[in-house]
Amino acid sequence: MNAEQSQAFAARHAGEDAEALAVIADESGELIGHMVFHPWFGAGTHEIGWAFSREHQGRGYATEAARSLLAYAFETLGCHRVIATCQPENIASWRVMEKLGMRREAHFRKCILRDTGEWWDEYFYAILDQEYAAQSFRGKGSQYAAASKAGLTSPRQGPS
Repeated sequence: MNAEQSQAFAARHAGEDAEALAVIADESGELIGHMVFHPWFGAGTHEIGWAFSREHQGRGYATEAARSLLAYAFETLGCHRVIATCQPENIASWRVMEKLGMRREAHFRKCILRDTGEWWDEYFYAILDQEYAAQSFRGKGSQYAAASKAGLTSPRQGPS
């Protein structure tokens, strides 16, 4: 993402109604990806998602940022449930979901119609507040639970 695209992203996702958070690498100050985080259908439920530039994938950033948002969702907002989705072919993404203690609840077949006319499958994952509370990583994201709609920076210095 170049500087102009980064500025446009920041402008689109500023303020109270932002649905995405920038992930900035501490060591370089570079925008390396973003996290989606917003209320979902149903009371006490939020959706979480992530996208990272190719050169920053596979380094633990998505897992760390998602843990921080789960901490924020459950420990600060008091959410009952957090959900996430991905395409079955996106192995790295559903592995992150499983590392977070989320469980696969559904495999929706041919449920997303693409502009190309192709139908895509989707995996649906979720974690409940009591499942989060039982996780051994609970609290590791707490130091970042103050992550706000203004942005999220990653304190990571290297791969997990």
